[in-house]
Amino acid sequence: MLFCLTSQASIDSVDRMSRAQIEKYGDLGLRSVPVEEMPQAVDRLFARFEFRRGERLLEIGPGSHGGIALIAALLGLDVVVVEYDRPFLVDVDLLKAQLSSTPGSQAALAPIAALSGSVEVSLIETLRRIIRSYEPLVSAVGGSLRLIPGDFSASSIQELASASAPVDHVICTDVMSPMDQAFSSTTAMLTTGGDQKITAMLNGLARVAAHARSLHISLIVPEQSNDYGAQISRIYGALETALSQDGRTLRYEEVISPSSGTVLRSRLYEFTAAA
Repeated sequence: MLFCLTSQASIDSVDRMSRAQIEKYGDLGLRSVPVEEMPQAVDRLFARFEFRRGERLLEIGPGSHGGIALIAALLGLDVVVVEYDRPFLVDVDLLKAQLSSTPGSQAALAPIAALSGSVEVSLIETLRRIIRSYEPLVSAVGGSLRLIPGDFSASSIQELASASAPVDHVICTDVMSPMDQAFSSTTAMLTTGGDQKITAMLNGLARVAAHARSLHISLIVPEQSNDYGAQISRIYGALETALSQDGRTLRYEEVISPSSGTVLRSRLYEFTAAA
């Protein structure tokens, strides 16, 4: 469920998309995890996080299945998630055209084959159902999981998220797009907006991560992209400048992103306090 691999069609789609991206970016260093190796890859990611029972975690944009936050809550962490709360319209005809021209996306066409026009989508209602279904188990292991509905770029939502501070870990999953025009199937197209909104999100991340041990962040395209490399570098550069303002030093390594299928394209930042 974390990877949305709940049918053979979804598994095939991820495999095809992975092969297509590896063919395009593999020579530049992009790596991949086959679907059958994902459980081990997720285990390695969580071992790298070094989550401890009772720690606090904030995840922005977990999507409809709970992301890393749900598993963290089941490990006994106190978790807060921020998810975009407004329905948005997907232009199905445009999406079909985009998928048809994208290598590896054929399997994703099947669920929308009989649809046309605009379809309203809301991820947060599914997320609410998932959270409710896991509440007894989360409580039984001593964890907690709370949802803040809203747009993290808004100062009011950042205030609510900051009320959980200090947090030990921050996760920001696929909510910033360096692309001028994203696929119509991605919430990033609607939740990100232009440079001003991205700047607001980056400043908000630096604020909530001011006392964190780690920050895990991913964008919706690989860092190896020749088309968007400059924009990606600018986003990460602005984030690192904001994170370093209090004198802390930071380093990062590339790790798997649960929202990105098989592609290893996220950054896990770790912080060292100023001397």
